[in-house]
Amino acid sequence: MRFGAVSRREMDPRFYRTYDEGEEPPHMRVVTRHFINLFEMPVLFYVIVILTYLTDHVTYWMVGCAWAYVAIRYVHSWVHLGSNDVLMRFRVYGASGVVLAIMWTTLLVQLVRAG
Repeated sequence: MRFGAVSRREMDPRFYRTYDEGEEPPHMRVVTRHFINLFEMPVLFYVIVILTYLTDHVTYWMVGCAWAYVAIRYVHSWVHLGSNDVLMRFRVYGASGVVLAIMWTTLLVQLVRAG
């Protein structure tokens, strides 16, 4: 999107040096913000999946939770890049946070019981 915007002269390429010379159009700002968001809470998901595997605590429950998290994050992306309904986006984000908390709690309980 950025390359296209610069080539169409919608954006001045100098903006991308420090992100403070000018302003991104709203449709591009939504995509940029969404991309940044993919490196925030989902990182905790990647870590829990790896830890679950490394500690040999993979269960149907954890796999189901992992797939639920992925599905909810897909819905979050769909809402964020589609209608961008803030209340709906917040609810879906909250649901993904709950699933992630359940996964971390489950692993903690499994590790305590095994120890």
